Amino acid sequence: MSARVMGFLGGFFILAAVAFLIGSFVFADSDWLKGILGSLICSSDETMTIERQSWSMVNGESGENIYYFCQNEAGDERNVTDNMVPILIVGFGGLLTLGILMVIGAASKQVKTTANQFIYGTSSVNLVDMKTKRGTLTPETEDLLKNVLGNFTTTSQGAGRSDLSDRLQQLKDAYDRNLISKEEYDSVRQSILDSMDD
Repeated sequence: MSARVMGFLGGFFILAAVAFLIGSFVFADSDWLKGILGSLICSSDETMTIERQSWSMVNGESGENIYYFCQNEAGDERNVTDNMVPILIVGFGGLLTLGILMVIGAASKQVKTTANQFIYGTSSVNLVDMKTKRGTLTPETEDLLKNVLGNFTTTSQGAGRSDLSDRLQQLKDAYDRNLISKEEYDSVRQSILDSMDD
């Protein structure tokens, strides 16, 4: 699964978790939700009923409590509000956890993909997809490398310290990944340093 798809699904599950939590209170009176929750908590000869109770305090705060009951055919009710807490926690927490893990996985996958990219300007090569043994590089990779090495040796006059640092780091990365030999590394490195003396 690609990082983009994984990130999209992670975001979807996080939104679904929020929708589940809000929906379980806003739509608590709906027959379809009572039917689903009743099948999880109530016995087969009982149906779920909901009771909303408003409250207010002297300081002006107010709110509403929801109580869940299983009612049998004789009209007897038993309070199952405490049984709803684990369902809400598992439903909300499960969706939220799954979403967060998928987002973290997508970010990790993206970082790993970026770490395996050799990027120069607008060109890039995936280092995982190519063989790094000398002489077995793809033509596209060889062209990119020639372009990079050519630009190393023609560093413009007055280039800033960060430009030198970036070029040397890119050269070292190419050497560390066995894209160039030690001799090429030493030669190009010296050319970069010499060009800075001009």
